[in-house]
Amino acid sequence: MTHRWILLSTSAVIAQAVAFLVVNTLPAITGVLARNLGFQAQMLGAFGSADVLGSAVGTLLAVFVMRHTSPRATVTSGLLLLFASNLSSAGFEWGPALVGVRAVGGIGTGLTVTSCIYIYSLRNRERNYAASMLGMTALAAGVITVIPPLVHRFGWRAMFMGLALLVVPCLILARSFPSGYGDEARPQLITGPAPQGVLWLGLVSVALSNLGILSLWTYLERIGASAGIAEATIANSLSMCSVFGFISSALVLVVGERVTRTTTLVICVILNIVGALASGSSIAWVYTAGVLVFYFSLPIYLASQFGAIMRSAPSKLFATQFSLAAKVGALGPAIGGLFAARYGFGAVRWIDIILVLGASALLWSGFIRHRAAGHHAAKPSA
Repeated sequence: MTHRWILLSTSAVIAQAVAFLVVNTLPAITGVLARNLGFQAQMLGAFGSADVLGSAVGTLLAVFVMRHTSPRATVTSGLLLLFASNLSSAGFEWGPALVGVRAVGGIGTGLTVTSCIYIYSLRNRERNYAASMLGMTALAAGVITVIPPLVHRFGWRAMFMGLALLVVPCLILARSFPSGYGDEARPQLITGPAPQGVLWLGLVSVALSNLGILSLWTYLERIGASAGIAEATIANSLSMCSVFGFISSALVLVVGERVTRTTTLVICVILNIVGALASGSSIAWVYTAGVLVFYFSLPIYLASQFGAIMRSAPSKLFATQFSLAAKVGALGPAIGGLFAARYGFGAVRWIDIILVLGASALLWSGFIRHRAAGHHAAKPSA
């Protein structure tokens, strides 16, 4: 049973990492599209939003599919859609068509990731969350490093063909997913609601933070290019930042629930702001440092947010709504693109700064402070 669980959880981590790969490598992909297809800010924003918005639709669809089939069928259908989308993306140069194909891939992502989250919820939840961040960061680091030389040698289409090939091993690993449910299956996918006041604070906090973070992440490459940073320096910075994100995720795995504290939240917000501001510098080492600091803060911040909220409102209904609220980040690239078209790419940094500040204020007032007060009153029930 232990070996089977290790295979299952590892398969889920790998499948989620591949499913989120386009989103997690957006700075490299948007740079390729801008240089090779001439996409401007608004089209790049639409491209970035398509995958994440499609994944929101896929998340909603997954609730229905999982109720009537199984985790194995759900993850397999999602991976097949993702494979078809990645492969088809290599055949389109017209922006709107490419955006439409990516939206289909996003639906596949939603189906896949929802199945993986179900697996994470069965046991070892905190370790699974950290492991999933490690998997996504490690794979993104490798792919961001490979994309520039791959495109230089074989052309931009090879980028999407490579992304399609990465889905194939996941289809094989999907066979380890359960073909049915245990005793806690269908009825427990959605249960009773969390307290409404806490619920809404949490959902707004998640939506704002994801909107701000994804708006900046999508355009880090363009921000550097518009500031005069060399293409090679930008590529190296993005690759290095993924390594720093890997280190940050490992730190979360070690410290566990201790990341859910006021001090941790404040430090993460400061790092986020410093990184965002520095990413607009025309000095190469300052730009690189900004990208590294920004990305390093993300796993710790998101783990702190997830832990604080889910301990205060742990119902599975809220877990589903948490996932959907995170999908508001799908609008980040589009809003960032509109903002960049009007004020320049450097101005996109302020979307992240303002929204993360607002999200953090809500998180602290509604959850972290509430948790600290609860420790003086009584311990939460198991």
